[in-house]
Amino acid sequence: SALLVVVCTLIGISCYQKRGLSKRPDDIERLQGITLLVISYRELLHATRNFSDANFIGSASL
Repeated sequence: SALLVVVCTLIGISCYQKRGLSKRPDDIERLQGITLLVISYRELLHATRNFSDANFIGSASL
């Protein structure tokens, strides 16, 4: 019974690893056209007026 659990676990791990490796080339192709904007901390402070509460979004009133 314990041997069956170990064998099933090893098979599951093997399948999971193979599936993860097969997805990587597709992910790389999708990411090739993406450019990321780098924002400095100083720019972030300026844009948010030093993290002002007036610019805070996403909170619910209680």
